[in-house]
Amino acid sequence: MLGIFKFSSFIQLLMLLLALNVTSVIATQSPHITKIKSKVYGVDREIMVSLPSGYHQDKDKIYPVIYLTDAQMHIPHAAPMIQFLAGGISELIVVGVQTFDRQNELSPYREDGREFSKHQGAEQLLKFIETEVKPHINSTYRTAPFEILSGHSLGGLFTMFTFTRYPDSFDAYFALSPTLAYANFSILSELEAKLSRVPKNKILVAYSEQETPFENQYKAFNQFLMLLKAQAPDWLDSQARFISGEDHMTIAHLGLYHGLRHTFRDWWLFSNAMVGAPEKFDAHYKRLSTRLGYEVIPEFNELWALTAYLIREQHYDEAHYLIKKWQSYYPNQSAPHYELAQLYIAQNDPHRAVESVSLAIEFAKPNSRQYRRSKDLQQAIKNKL
Repeated sequence: MLGIFKFSSFIQLLMLLLALNVTSVIATQSPHITKIKSKVYGVDREIMVSLPSGYHQDKDKIYPVIYLTDAQMHIPHAAPMIQFLAGGISELIVVGVQTFDRQNELSPYREDGREFSKHQGAEQLLKFIETEVKPHINSTYRTAPFEILSGHSLGGLFTMFTFTRYPDSFDAYFALSPTLAYANFSILSELEAKLSRVPKNKILVAYSEQETPFENQYKAFNQFLMLLKAQAPDWLDSQARFISGEDHMTIAHLGLYHGLRHTFRDWWLFSNAMVGAPEKFDAHYKRLSTRLGYEVIPEFNELWALTAYLIREQHYDEAHYLIKKWQSYYPNQSAPHYELAQLYIAQNDPHRAVESVSLAIEFAKPNSRQYRRSKDLQQAIKNKL
């Protein structure tokens, strides 16, 4: 019963911290539209960018980027979900690429199976993303060296084309109800010839609807699943399956959710894993960083929740260890100093709490909620002295 109570208390604290961010998450749902003067297309092309809610508060933090095809269709549902999941997954910069002539932009093949030239179709769109969109995003925003390509339907075909021919273009690929039967199943023939040579440290996620009126859609995806089972190398991190009870359109949202959860699985470290072994915190983030290929920095709210939990449950050594980590990751933030003061109070050491609460006040924004909380704590400490 005690373990259940502790877990329940942790969840309540987590929900409180998430609630504090609801307003800022909602505020990020309207993406910024940017026009790129494209040499690849010879005309202006639009992209849509949605930033994490805390992007402008933490000036040092970098973020992985997810690129979505069919921005006008998918940004409205994808960006709010991605930002809402922050904490359970990495915070992400969301970039939507507009595709207006989908059939002639997203496929490497004409409908009769003939390939487009290098200056048409999917080849042209990928060149636009690689040589114009990515450089703009990387020079304008603080990006981490981890990129996801996600596409639905014909966009899913584009994702599979990119994974098959140019697997080093992205780190993770989400193919959501991909039209693998398009152009006489041509992409599957290409994939069969190249799958065993896919580079290491790549993630491939693919989902399709179990019940579909389109016979070839089911047949092609089933063939893809058998191909993965038979030929995918052991080092490919893949998850692919049919999903029952969904249709071609709902897979776009549900599949994206599952793809993100798979890619950033085990993102959150529950506090009981650290009790008696604080070094497991470092091991956890080392594993994540190794698997994803870049240094993963713990989320601010995760550190806050874990620290508060450890103090409340009187795991003081572990709390000290974590606060030092928190201060090193976020050196100019008020909250870790505030929690350190709370820790000293819990240990009946108000004299050491004085310095910490003073730093909490110094780093807090004037008249902010954190500033007022820190001032109240400072007064409470003075009353104990």
